[in-house]
Amino acid sequence: MSTTQSLVYLADYINNTLYTGDGSNGLYLHDGSGSYGTYETDDNSIRYAGSNPNNYVCFGSDVSPCPSDNLYRIIGVFGNNVKLIINTTYSTAAWSSDNSNEWTTSTIRTTLNGTFLSSLGSYANYIENYTYYLEGYSNSDLRPNVMYDEH
Repeated sequence: MSTTQSLVYLADYINNTLYTGDGSNGLYLHDGSGSYGTYETDDNSIRYAGSNPNNYVCFGSDVSPCPSDNLYRIIGVFGNNVKLIINTTYSTAAWSSDNSNEWTTSTIRTTLNGTFLSSLGSYANYIENYTYYLEGYSNSDLRPNVMYDEH
């Protein structure tokens, strides 16, 4: 089975087997009418939530136990896309070494979009680009430190 087939299978498995209602297996449907207050979305994603849900997956290795560099947590399923986050700290890079708040010149952007992405080899082909919108935020100051303080 190819990696693409595996990820589509994983999305289908989470959507149609593990999720049987809000709270089942630590999964919650975000359909705009849930009980998440300002955090509720209406994108029909299914997301893991809770203090320690069992949402680990080994990505890019068949070794058992999974090497720490290949251990990821599933954030949720968005359509047929499974959003993952690495389980370990990749880098201690600062947002920016020159104390600016510009994303285009930030140290962390260079580290993640360069060094880290290159380290994934062919698995980098399975990463999709998305634009994330911050709905309901009224302050026009979108600097990272302001956003972190706000949310």
